[in-house]
Amino acid sequence: MNEISTIEKIHRIAADEFLRKGFRGASLREIVKKAGVTTGAFYGYYKSKEELFDALVAPHANHVLDYFKKIVSEFMEIPKSDWAKNMFDYSDRGMREIFEYAYDNKDAFRLILSASEGTKRRQTDSLIAAVG
Repeated sequence: MNEISTIEKIHRIAADEFLRKGFRGASLREIVKKAGVTTGAFYGYYKSKEELFDALVAPHANHVLDYFKKIVSEFMEIPKSDWAKNMFDYSDRGMREIFEYAYDNKDAFRLILSASEGTKRRQTDSLIAAVG
């Protein structure tokens, strides 16, 4: 039988808990109980429930943000006189890549879109500043 690691177990249970109850409603006590670890052991991996949530979604959110920045940077490098004729192509390519990535990683994006209330991932001002 293929055993999963403690961290994988915590991640799977936490993702389910966050999806069912949202970040605010999710219980850290329930997550560690279902994962079969003590709260002390949990704190050996993460400092908080929010840090756990971020571990589940940050790689995916950062991938999309980095790709978006790359597309914008590439677009800004073309001559301004060519912006109008190239805008659709850059936008189309960027949106396709982002949507394909989100589809391939839909569980992480379900967490971001439906369970992130109360986390830094829900704060759109930080996203706007990062793109800035």
